[in-house]
Amino acid sequence: MKKISAVDAQKLADFALESPVALPAYVLEKDMHVVDAMKILAALPASPLFKLVFCGGTCLSKAYGILERMSEDIDYKVVPTAAALILSKTRRMNELKTFRQSVTTALVVGGFTGDDAIATKVRDEGAYCAISVEYDSVFDKPVSLRPHLLIELNYTELAKPSQSQEVGLLLDRLLSGSYSAPLKLECVSLEEALAEKIVSFPRRLSKQMADQVPKGAKSQKIFNEKFLTEELHWDKALIRHLLDVKILSDKYPALTADLDGFGSLLATAINKDAFEFKSHDDFKDDPAKELQASMAFAKTSKTLSAQYVAFVSDMVYGADKPSYSDAIDHFESVLKTALQSPVLQASILAAQQAEKLKVKAGLAL
Repeated sequence: MKKISAVDAQKLADFALESPVALPAYVLEKDMHVVDAMKILAALPASPLFKLVFCGGTCLSKAYGILERMSEDIDYKVVPTAAALILSKTRRMNELKTFRQSVTTALVVGGFTGDDAIATKVRDEGAYCAISVEYDSVFDKPVSLRPHLLIELNYTELAKPSQSQEVGLLLDRLLSGSYSAPLKLECVSLEEALAEKIVSFPRRLSKQMADQVPKGAKSQKIFNEKFLTEELHWDKALIRHLLDVKILSDKYPALTADLDGFGSLLATAINKDAFEFKSHDDFKDDPAKELQASMAFAKTSKTLSAQYVAFVSDMVYGADKPSYSDAIDHFESVLKTALQSPVLQASILAAQQAEKLKVKAGLAL
């Protein structure tokens, strides 16, 4: 499996011991592997059908420099070109499969090798793919840090134009304030990133609870602390969205100042999750209700609070470390305000009506 050099390992160990920045060597080690993987994907031959656009918390941290935390996921939007948009559904699925294979092949060629070093999970007719990439660690890793890289690919159109930004090693930025030999990538806009984070945490929390109801059972979904475990496939790192929304919207209040403008972006994120990834009926039927129910549970959840505290302790190296109560109160406030947007409400209603007509037309065939 891929492993950093002895020279790099010593450099990281020395920095962790001597630097006033509270960032362990194992975090910087993982960041090196993250950047290696990003360089590999950036070197892929240009596709006539799809374009990779960097997104998520890693983008906000590395590309925009807004978050002073380690970000271990590598999220990309697989954005269709005009040529891809006219493909049939079957052809698109096949082309996405070919594209995924080019990504995993490039990672192997780039050095991420070994038994079961790369594992993929695909769902929603190929629109979503999670790629787990193992590496050989020189340092002991804490429970809060995933033992592997997670590359997520989401097939979707952009709601706002992408922005060109530079990325590089976290160690370089901590040592000199800038990246050495930076990599230039197309990145999601800040407005779109914020909207997606506000939807992602409560929607996935609701989905986690819904998944615990046996298929075919008449029992209703309940929110329960016992369902927030890795054994039940809960991703405890999702708690990061609370921190990210607090910091991002505090630094850039203009992002949410236009209620209908931001509401439109939030509606786009909601509708994408509801109708492109059709595996959460409660959310599809009443997204606002599900988002608010999740937040009501999260505000008093001791498990989520503990996961947040552990995440901030292990992953945040900056001085801005809001408490769980501050972060979740702020998150809920931004969400509730945005849900009042008439534009958002009209957009969600229109999407639901369009989906019903689509289903009705399909049944009539």
